[in-house]
Amino acid sequence: MRSVMEEKSSRITEVLLCAASAQELMTGKILGTGSVGLTQIAAWLAMAAFGASRSLYLRTTMTVLDVGPSLIVYFVVFYILGYLLYSAIFAAVGAIFNSIDEAQQWNFVIILPLIAASGLILPVATSSDSPVSVAVSLFPFCSPILMFERLAVHDPPRWQLALSLLLLVATIGAVMFISGRIYRIGILMYGKRPTIRELSRWLRHA
Repeated sequence: MRSVMEEKSSRITEVLLCAASAQELMTGKILGTGSVGLTQIAAWLAMAAFGASRSLYLRTTMTVLDVGPSLIVYFVVFYILGYLLYSAIFAAVGAIFNSIDEAQQWNFVIILPLIAASGLILPVATSSDSPVSVAVSLFPFCSPILMFERLAVHDPPRWQLALSLLLLVATIGAVMFISGRIYRIGILMYGKRPTIRELSRWLRHA
């Protein structure tokens, strides 16, 4: 969000749009920023692999987490999907507003599902197969955290994992589409903050 707003305020985007479309700029911004996070995670995984040849065990009073190769793969998959989902939303928010202070008012609304997922970590860990745990782990905005946690503490049914990934990918596609249309117009709009009616008009005519 900050990166998009910096380019918007400095008018760099107007120059970049001469060589690429708005959708390409947004996609490149998301992938470029995400690659930095993946590089950091790769360093962590390299250190973990160096410290343990087969798997790591974190023993607590509640459960045992088996951090084996398959769980590492799931971590990378859910990290990438979760990042794509929320980064697209923040890219759209950055294109809508003209200052960090205006955009930060929406931060809490956007990350509210993540806050709720964090609050449900303990209940899901203690009862990973309960109806509530299953429901929240299938909810796309919480599944990057809670479905991964269920995989860590207790293998859920394969159909639930497949459904969670399917819903998450479908939601990412929808959010990318909506954010791309907002980004296409908002990145060149300056001045007053757009209203809900204006945003809906952007979505219809972008």
